[in-house]
Formats: sequence, C-alpha cells, structure tokens
Amino acid sequence: MAKLDGFLNQLASRGGTALFLSPGAPATVELPGGHRAMLGTQDLLTPIIDGLVKEVIPEEHKTAYLRGDMVVFQREQGDSVFEIRATRSSGTSSVLAHRLARATTPASADAEAAPEPGAITGVHSEEALAAKAKETAKSGPPPKAKEAPAPPAPPPVVRIPPVVNVASPSDSTQPGLDPWDGLVAKLLEMGGSDLYLSPGEPPLVRHHGSVEPVPGWPAASPEGLSKWLESWATPRHWKAYLDHGHADFSHRDARRDCRLRVNLSRDTDGPSAAIRVVPDRIPEDEVLALPDAVLELADIPKGLVLLAGTPGSGRSTTLAALLRRAAERRSGFLISVEDSLEFKIPAAGSVVRQRETGGEGSDQRRALRAALKQAPDVLAVDAVRDGETALQVLEAGISGRLVIAVVEAPSAIAALERLVDRQPPESQHLVRALLATGLKAVAHQVLLPRPIGGQVAAFETVFNSPDIQAVLRKWDLAKVPTAMKSGRAYGQVTQAEALLELVQNKDVEAMEAYTHCHDRHSFVAACKAAKLDFDPRKSGQVA
Repeated sequence: MAKLDGFLNQLASRGGTALFLSPGAPATVELPGGHRAMLGTQDLLTPIIDGLVKEVIPEEHKTAYLRGDMVVFQREQGDSVFEIRATRSSGTSSVLAHRLARATTPASADAEAAPEPGAITGVHSEEALAAKAKETAKSGPPPKAKEAPAPPAPPPVVRIPPVVNVASPSDSTQPGLDPWDGLVAKLLEMGGSDLYLSPGEPPLVRHHGSVEPVPGWPAASPEGLSKWLESWATPRHWKAYLDHGHADFSHRDARRDCRLRVNLSRDTDGPSAAIRVVPDRIPEDEVLALPDAVLELADIPKGLVLLAGTPGSGRSTTLAALLRRAAERRSGFLISVEDSLEFKIPAAGSVVRQRETGGEGSDQRRALRAALKQAPDVLAVDAVRDGETALQVLEAGISGRLVIAVVEAPSAIAALERLVDRQPPESQHLVRALLATGLKAVAHQVLLPRPIGGQVAAFETVFNSPDIQAVLRKWDLAKVPTAMKSGRAYGQVTQAEALLELVQNKDVEAMEAYTHCHDRHSFVAACKAAKLDFDPRKSGQVA
C-alpha cells in the first residue's frame, strides 16, 4: 500500500471531506462543518510530501508535476474515491485531497428511500452511508440470503461540487465568491495556456496551439469584464490602462497556486485582456531539456547574453531557468526588470530582487537606471523594445557584470540587427562597437510540438568567437553562418542543425521542423547531408 493511502484511509474513517499536506505543518483533515483536525503532531517536510506524490501519480501527469503545474487525478482506496491535487516547486510541495461521492443505484426493489437510477448522491448521502455502516458494525451483518443476487456493476464516480464557483458570470448567488472566479478554474481544468477576453464574445482558451470557446460560458459585458479586471490590477496599473489604453501586470492566484500574466488593452468595444497561466515554480532543467550550451550561459561571469525568439517561444521560461541557475551557483546580487512578474526566482545563495514595470518604456528605463546604481552582479531584462533601452543594456554589458536580455526576433542574426536598427543613424556605429566588445552569446529558440504531445525547444546559439567578433566589427552579418562553421569549438549551432537533431531523435516531425526553420534551404541541405529521406515537395510545400 502506498504511504499516501494511509492518510486517505484516515480521511475516510473520520468522515472528513478534505486532506491537507503542507510543509511545516502536520497532516490535517477537514471534517463536516468546516472543523479541522491534525493527524498527529509531526510537521511534514517537502521531500516527504514529494515522495508521497511520486509514488502514486499517474505516468501521464509526471512531466506536468515536475514542470511545476498543478496536477489533478483520482485514486481509489477501499470503498472511497479521492481527487488528488498536487503541486510542486523548488521550495515546496503540497497536496490537497477531496473525498468524492459515488452515484448509487437501488440495491433491491424494496430498498427504503432508494434513489432514482442515475441520481447523484451528495455529501449528505455520503455521511448517511457512513452512519449506516457504523450501525451495521454494531448490530452485525444481516443474514445471508440463500441465493445472493449478482453484484451490480461498479457505480460511476461523481465529483462533489468544487469549492470554487464555476458558474457563469451572471450567477452571483454565492456571496463572498467572485462570479468570474470560476473562469480561471475552467482554464486550468481545460489545460489551457492562455485566456482571451473581449466584450460581446464568449471567453476563448488556447489549448495545444488552437483557440476554442469555454463551454457553457456566456459572452461578457463591458461593465462586468472591466470590474473584474480592475479588481486584479494594482491602482498604478489600472491608471496606466485608463491613461494609455494598455497595461501589463501579474496577478497571483493563491487559491490555485499559480500566477497569471495579464495584458490589458482597450478597443472600440471596451476592455479586452490576454491572460496567460504561469506556474509559480520554474520547471526543472530536465523537464525543459535545455542544451548544456544554453544552461551554461548563466555561468558567464560578465558580458551580454541575448535570448531571442518570437512571442510564445518560451523565452521567459528560459530566462527564469538561467536566473535560477545563476542564483544557485554564485553568491551575489541579482536584479530582474520585468514587464510583469511571472516566475519567482528562488534566492538560493544570492540576493534576488524582481521589479515589475508594467510594460511602460519610461518605467523600464527608470528601473534599469536604478538597478545599475545598485551594482548588481547579474542584471536581467525581459524585453528590449526601444533604442534607449537597447543602449542601456549594451552599456551595462561592458560594465563588469552579466546582463541577460530578451529580444523579440525571428533569428539570432535578426536580434543583432534590431538592436542596431533601433538607434538613430548617428549612434549605430557606437552600438556595433559595443556589440563586438561586450556580446558573449545569442541564443534563439523556437517551440515545436512533439508527436507524442507537449512541446520541445530548438536552440540556435551564436557565441562571440574571434571570427564572429571580426564580422561584428565590420557589420557584415551575411558572413555570420560561415563564421559559425569555423567556430564549432565555441558551441556554435545553427537552427538547421538543432532542428535536424530533434528530427533524428524523433522528438519532432521533419515537416514541423521545416515549417519552423527560418532558413529552410539550409534545413533541407542538412537533411540530405545526414541521409535523411525528406522532401518538402511531397507535402505540397516548396522551400
């Protein structure tokens, strides 16, 4: 018997409705009426809770659990069925288990108060069954019939109504609960990554790359949507939205142990929002499967590292993983300047400060100036959008500290071009010189779907080798691919090579790799050199 089953048995024997396992506190059950009782006096530790979950978690949920997502699954123990909600992070793990009710059918034609076939028994019927079981235990089992009827088929499991309100926004019958609260619960239940809200249309969820409406949820009114979003935003961010028509911020959902990144905008119909679910915990390195060359960027003592990619390519997650590694491997001062806080960086052996700017360029530049005055050992910027910010980042990269900056670009070379192109013509020569001197590496990533489900990242890495530095000084970026081939020892990997490796490892289909490659001719040539039978024309696409 799994160790977690012992706790579940105690939950059932006490007639409880929920079990709580949290680090730093004893195991606790919630009894009918809302009272709680401790199961012993020994405080639980995170490794113990983590071990309890790993012993029983279904195989299909293990990756999500290690990644830091909340996982939900059911487990039968004796005559009871339990819903297990498990969450894990680098600093803590916790479990919430609910005892579920079962649907019942009449045991015989003359059974008293037998429910209709298919009727759902709720919490009260579960307690009644428990009371009846106790009476039976006192009086002894009933006489055995001469011919016992064939046992009925196992009844279906029916979930007890959840503790959160998942009704439509128009339902405000439950005082004390936000009528929109259930929409976030529905997003998590559907396994979606993004939620899109706009007046006059039903909420939309992005799920495995496609967008679909939330089942049974009506269209939102401008007033109701505005009121809900205002309750999430800080006064500063809501004022920015009212003044400028847009704002970025993060909202911590403590009840579901996740963080939501919110982008507000205003159109002709009223407020609209794009909400992304961000787990509080940074996924483990083994789950992210980052190449060693990328992970080791966090070990560089000083200089500029650029993380490039398009929106939705996983740049924020990679940045968080690098910052976690930097905080763990050095004893220093780390500052990150972010539009909206997503992942919480564990301090480990360093001092970590995370600052939210709300997406305003002027606020970002002020935060960068303030951060540099504090002389951090590591400085991170989650978006470089304008020329002034780019110049600040470049100057910080030659000032004796490690600077990791995110740039929106379709390739590594395009990331370098954008830093220069955002400057006025008279300043571009200075930016080129700063890049040649202070740049350490550019890592460009793209996310691709796996054939078995999930996603995997392909990384193009350009390190500032002597050949690359010479190209940057002359600003002849067309020669970067040639310079990369002569610098394999530095860790140079083209995107075509990274994609080919994923195809050969059967992590990605060849056509998926082809459609995601920014240099399709190079990918086709790499496939031919590797004797991989791939011809895009067979699928009606021409490189």
